[in-house]
Amino acid sequence: MLATWQNVLIRLVLDRSFRQQFSADPTQTLAPFALTPAGQQALLAIPYQDVERFAVSLMQKRWEQVQQVIPLSRRVCPSLQSRYCTWLGTHPAQVSHTVLDPGTAEAWRALPFLYAAVQADTAEAPYAADLLAFEVLRACARQDGQPRVLRSTFALHLLAQEIARGLLPTEPEHLPSVYRFDQRGIQWKAQTDPLPPG
Repeated sequence: MLATWQNVLIRLVLDRSFRQQFSADPTQTLAPFALTPAGQQALLAIPYQDVERFAVSLMQKRWEQVQQVIPLSRRVCPSLQSRYCTWLGTHPAQVSHTVLDPGTAEAWRALPFLYAAVQADTAEAPYAADLLAFEVLRACARQDGQPRVLRSTFALHLLAQEIARGLLPTEPEHLPSVYRFDQRGIQWKAQTDPLPPG
């Protein structure tokens, strides 16, 4: 019973839609769970403002972990924080066993959504989504040793060097590139054939 109570509490903190249901009708929201009367009363006694405050705090902590993995992408694309936090509110992290540190594991989990969102936004730098993938794949490969490949229309390693020096390229040259990431580092080669769309 204690495990059930803890799981419900964790879901309240991590799942925005569940919190909204709880706020609107707490008794009905808790009804499907096998809680003891005392356990249900303990959850009902927690002020909603405290749950919301803790949720915001936890979300901020997760972002702080993620942003350490993508320092260059954050400079190019400041909207990543709001995009990530909005997504996290409806996609709470699950407990998983991985050799990746928490920030890298979470960046890897969020990458498909963030990549697609940034890629679709014409207001973002044209290389922003690929740079994000470059940083996340590099961090993952360093930690778990699993090789990963990235294709881009840009020479991301050169862009990364410029951004690290404080520059934000506005019209980067197109140089189709293929990257392979593993524990040894990054291997790059120019893509001689045109990259397929997307």
